[in-house]
Amino acid sequence: MGELPRRQVRELQTRIVNSLYPIAARYNALLPTCFMQYKKNSNSRQLEETLKLKDVRPPSHKDPTVLRVVTDHPIPLCCSLYYYEVNVCAKSQCGTLKIGFTIDEQPTKHRNCVTFIGYNSNTGRISLYNRSNTSSDDEDSLCGPTFGEGDVIGCGLNFVSNSVFFTRNGIIVCSSSVRQKLAQSLTAPCVMLVSPTTALIGNFGQRDFAFAIDQHLAQERCNAVSQAIESKLTADLASVNMQR
Repeated sequence: MGELPRRQVRELQTRIVNSLYPIAARYNALLPTCFMQYKKNSNSRQLEETLKLKDVRPPSHKDPTVLRVVTDHPIPLCCSLYYYEVNVCAKSQCGTLKIGFTIDEQPTKHRNCVTFIGYNSNTGRISLYNRSNTSSDDEDSLCGPTFGEGDVIGCGLNFVSNSVFFTRNGIIVCSSSVRQKLAQSLTAPCVMLVSPTTALIGNFGQRDFAFAIDQHLAQERCNAVSQAIESKLTADLASVNMQR
């Protein structure tokens, strides 16, 4: 599918953002819009904004270093639920790709991806990574199928239920609770590339999502309201019983 004209992209992004994140739009909160990657062929280590990520490092027989990339802005708390997608344009069979979120308590560390949770391309499991505590990943229960070139992977983060969920080609494949308190942390979309010859395109609302996130968000809001009403009725009933 060809690229849309810039004006059409801006209009589409505005429509999607206003629909999914009305509070953020109302208060002009900064949302993730692109990845921040170091400029190629630059000695100054300058970051550039991009939707397209490409790891052009040559294949190596040694253990490849991990390339971590985060977005320009973290996710504001006024988004009770946030979602983005990544189109995997190219990926070598031997390499690993992890797509998810960085979750850090200190704002200065979110670009270093000290803590990461994401969907592992090769195992189909949720990778839990803490850079300061261990040099290897812990893997949670099976998330879903493995993924690779041609797949569209979606990542959702729910501040209300303190959980994350992942989609593959428009279908939810798993969800998992998060140990850290998301509302007390700085969170941002993040990808970890452990593979040369990998190419990705991020979608933060510049195009329609493969997953019906608007329907999912509406259902989550209904569930939250229902739970709040049930809790209120339960509390009122308990209060009446105590007064008898």
